[in-house]
Amino acid sequence: MKRIICLLLGICFLLSACTRRDPASDVLKPDPQATPSDGFYDAQTVLSGGTPMTGMNLRKVNVSRTAEGETDVEILFVDGSDLMDIPEADTPDVPEYSTDWYEGADRFILRLNGVLYWDYLLDLPDTQGTDLQGMFSIRSDEAEGSLFILHLSRTMDYSLKAEKNRLMLRFRPVEEEQDNYSFLYIGGYEDYYPRVSAELGELGFAPSLCADGSSTVLLSVPFADEKQAELYLQGNESRISSLLPGLTASVQTFPSNRLPEYTKESGLDHLAQTVMALKSGEPASEIMIERGGFLCHLPDGSGYLYTKDLVRRTEEEELYQELRIHTEERDEPVLDQFEFLSVSSAQCSADGRYAALTEQTLFRQELSVVSLGNGEVYSPMEDGMEGSVSYFVWDAGKPVLYAFLRTEETLSLMAYDLTEPEHPAVSTIASDFWEESPLYFVDGQVWTIQRDDSGMQRVCAVQPGKGTRTYREEAYALTMSPDGKTCASLRNDGEGNTVLTFSAAATGRFESQTEGIEWIDMAWDASGEYLYGTALGDDAGWDDEYPLNLFRIDPRDGSVTSWMKVRTGALYTGAESGEVWMIYIFTVRDQPVTMTYKLS
Repeated sequence: MKRIICLLLGICFLLSACTRRDPASDVLKPDPQATPSDGFYDAQTVLSGGTPMTGMNLRKVNVSRTAEGETDVEILFVDGSDLMDIPEADTPDVPEYSTDWYEGADRFILRLNGVLYWDYLLDLPDTQGTDLQGMFSIRSDEAEGSLFILHLSRTMDYSLKAEKNRLMLRFRPVEEEQDNYSFLYIGGYEDYYPRVSAELGELGFAPSLCADGSSTVLLSVPFADEKQAELYLQGNESRISSLLPGLTASVQTFPSNRLPEYTKESGLDHLAQTVMALKSGEPASEIMIERGGFLCHLPDGSGYLYTKDLVRRTEEEELYQELRIHTEERDEPVLDQFEFLSVSSAQCSADGRYAALTEQTLFRQELSVVSLGNGEVYSPMEDGMEGSVSYFVWDAGKPVLYAFLRTEETLSLMAYDLTEPEHPAVSTIASDFWEESPLYFVDGQVWTIQRDDSGMQRVCAVQPGKGTRTYREEAYALTMSPDGKTCASLRNDGEGNTVLTFSAAATGRFESQTEGIEWIDMAWDASGEYLYGTALGDDAGWDDEYPLNLFRIDPRDGSVTSWMKVRTGALYTGAESGEVWMIYIFTVRDQPVTMTYKLS
């Protein structure tokens, strides 16, 4: 990694009075001081320095409070990144920087050049009792420089010095009267910033952390009241729209020593309005769950379970998911003090007492069972089901869960019995399966796909009590209708064609079939009348905004109708007949944001 070596023995600070752009005459701004007082500068005084470098890593941030009530922030830079398997090494200097201060939510800015990695750790308990409310980074290109933004609890004077590869900041409170100010704020800007950062700066906008400690919005300079903010918005609305198409600015009023509240309008409204499907060229989708992924319906149809994506502001800014239940009467967490890393699937027991779910961890998929009544969490692994669990299904008449369990030696079909919740029972139904496939429970049997020693794959129904099996047609995948009456299976005809076959689950009687379409995913209509499937159609390409076709298949005659053009292939059964649900995962500031949409 090439680096320009600094030959200077010291760092020369370039001091200048801040020349902030003034977007409106009624904007509240203090006059900057150009000279230090006792080594401290007015927040708006610009200091700059450092050495031109590339590939730097803002590795760590230490925060502490002095005996005089001042706040110290020490920032460490290194070369390389252990997290990216690039050996780290100390550097003789800090990268190029300059300071800035934005009115409103009291933001102190470090504009940094040459920083490629942002592996900094922050021990949040160390910030307690200090004037630091939070921090975040906005990564930019080398020309614009990246932003490292510190949110303070009030207006502060500051001092700054560099010691080798460390920047040492000290903030001293300034006496001031706090008042309510009005701001324009805009969410969803990440896709456009920093490409239009200069233009947004001319309009008085800069990124700001929100009160939830993780979300960010664009926040304007403060205005005296909402009327002034609205007037400024009216005069600049067309320019804002041209810079940030699809986003809107709103007005929020709060004290300058607080962070703005995170709201739908300020954060994810533009994602919620993303069109997932087109029917006859017209939008055919609407948001159902914001920042969350649908998991499964409640057995009585009164609601559903879903996960909500959250961020914990700890040393490593951990992402986690909260399990929630939604009905017409409530929308709340299922558990008070239990969370998950990445829930991949869930299903409720027939009586509605339990929900089973799989969580993708670093080494395996772990199965958990949650009591929806008292919030108790059961761990089948601790009760004897040690291994990775992929697919599972509940018994239709009793609280027994059937699941595929993979260990190093075997793939087994297991039973987890909660008939006596105080003493869960684990048993093996069969241990000679070759591969995992979704499980269904119909007519007292567990249905799946089994491959025999010869490699043939067939639909297989297993009797849990006896372990005996009944085999049906050759197939490599199947899906059962919600009423358990119709089995849809996929097979290859030996000539490279995929055949979709419908048969009666109770008798195995052939009903219809269709071929010639390479299906990506399928989901039944809530009524069981139709099956929906996604595939790359004749008129679709992967470079299209809507690369897939959503088809509606009639099991009675196997007829296939092109229904919509869609963005993604994963389908879920909707709550009502004639609707399909889809999950789409966006990336915002390098974090996944899950949204669930309804198509109809």
